[in-house]
Amino acid sequence: GSSGAGGAAGSSGAAGSSGAAGSSGAAGSSGAAGSSGAAGSGGAAGSGGAAGSGGAAGSGGAAGSGGAAGSAGSGGSAGGDSGEPPELAGILAAHNAVRQQKGLPPLSWDPRLAQIAHDWVVQCQDTTAPIGLVDHNANRSSTYPEYVGENIYGSGGSATGPGAVQSWAAEEAYYDYASNSCATGRACGHYTQIVWRNTTKVGCALYRCAGLTYGSTIVCNYAPGGNYNGQKPY
Repeated sequence: GSSGAGGAAGSSGAAGSSGAAGSSGAAGSSGAAGSSGAAGSGGAAGSGGAAGSGGAAGSGGAAGSGGAAGSAGSGGSAGGDSGEPPELAGILAAHNAVRQQKGLPPLSWDPRLAQIAHDWVVQCQDTTAPIGLVDHNANRSSTYPEYVGENIYGSGGSATGPGAVQSWAAEEAYYDYASNSCATGRACGHYTQIVWRNTTKVGCALYRCAGLTYGSTIVCNYAPGGNYNGQKPY
């Protein structure tokens, strides 16, 4: 739970996003037209299947074996839509870029986890340290079929999805894999949750909590949650 440069703060002790298509909206594993907008029954991406705002359909978003571009097959909305809200654009790709560095499989976006995050962050509850940052949701697993992990990021400015992930991932510098511990006085649980091998899904929400020092808040929930005592993340 320290505040970083620029007024960003992460909450310590987190226990333990999807599909910006690729890192820049390009159709990739999380939004390729092949899997969700491919030709066949629905028509291929073709020339109309640009994924997201910047990414043309890549090799995974090309027309299927038998599908010419048709009126029903727009790869932009069908193949490149990760499910993440516009205000968090890029947060899933940012998570998966960190995981890829460790050879870990990508996360997928779970709307149920995003709803849990949203329903919590809009309450702007801040009664425990660090004061100025939204608290963790102790009941986040109560409406989900498995344990849910959580990372929280707050900024005195305007939080962004990739910015939050960058802040959490920077904790790698304080994580010692051999001893599976954080450096003295440093947090590293946000990072270890991102790279927890058994976690497969993420859902996040952004909300501005007026009056809090780090009011621009992003909450991400993960399932299955990580950071089990005595276990290494990967």
